[in-house]
Amino acid sequence: MHFKIPKELFLFCQDALKNNNLGNRSTNTNGTSKHQLFGLIAENIVRDFMGYERNDASGGFDGGWDLIYNYKRYDVKTSLYNEQPQEYHRYDVPIMQLKYNSQGYIFTNYNEETEVVSIVGTITKEDFLQKSEVINKGQLVSEPNGKTFRARYISHFVRAEHLEPFNNN
Repeated sequence: MHFKIPKELFLFCQDALKNNNLGNRSTNTNGTSKHQLFGLIAENIVRDFMGYERNDASGGFDGGWDLIYNYKRYDVKTSLYNEQPQEYHRYDVPIMQLKYNSQGYIFTNYNEETEVVSIVGTITKEDFLQKSEVINKGQLVSEPNGKTFRARYISHFVRAEHLEPFNNN
């Protein structure tokens, strides 16, 4: 599912983060202001679609989960890829976030160039931990598109093939 980001939602989230920091983590994993903005926009796209009230960030740190999906606590996680979701994309959770009280993840893709958020899929935390691979801090990671980066922290990740389709029944 792909959603064009309404300008009004972008401005709502931008305003919400002016006085609120959603992270409750160390600075190297907290994400830049831009990452927090994109994450809040993607979360609110999902919330809008599911009929939830928007998150205005006034509550600060959310405890590690964002909404109830299939009767469980799910955290909306956002990856920044400036292309449509691809099978080779990684969907990750930093290791220090695995301790939080979520029971699953809804993974989204934020395309800054097209201003589109895609809901890629879902996975329970239990399945995520069984199927995920680990990237270690300092590890040089090569992407299938030829880009490389050095990991800033330890994270677990899955590929799209491990995700279930998002189903909002």
